[in-house]
Amino acid sequence: MANRTFFGYSTYGLLPGSKKFKLYDIELVKRDLLNQFNTPKGARVMLPLYGTIIWNKLFEPLTAANEELIINDVILIVNSDPRVSLQNVLVTEVAYGLTVSITALYIPNNMPFSLSVDFNNKSATRD
Repeated sequence: MANRTFFGYSTYGLLPGSKKFKLYDIELVKRDLLNQFNTPKGARVMLPLYGTIIWNKLFEPLTAANEELIINDVILIVNSDPRVSLQNVLVTEVAYGLTVSITALYIPNNMPFSLSVDFNNKSATRD
């Protein structure tokens, strides 16, 4: 069995009858980041700084200023997690939304990973 550093639970995306609630290491980090990206900033009770501004910028033109605001928000979110070192952020305009692609390093195992999050009028999803 692999030596696991971080352990958590998630019921997101479970099939009916499935009992695989446990997440470890990089998968847990990705889920934690996705939880924050799926939350509009200020939507959590008692946590006004939790979440992202991307939902407020979704249907605005992707000007250089708005792209910089989004990138800075992504940097703030990813850098708030001590398990991760951000390497690169790319914001792409797509039909009906935006895609944010992140390249990062999972610090405990020094392992690179990527996360691509699609923001549209329904929800944020990942590749």
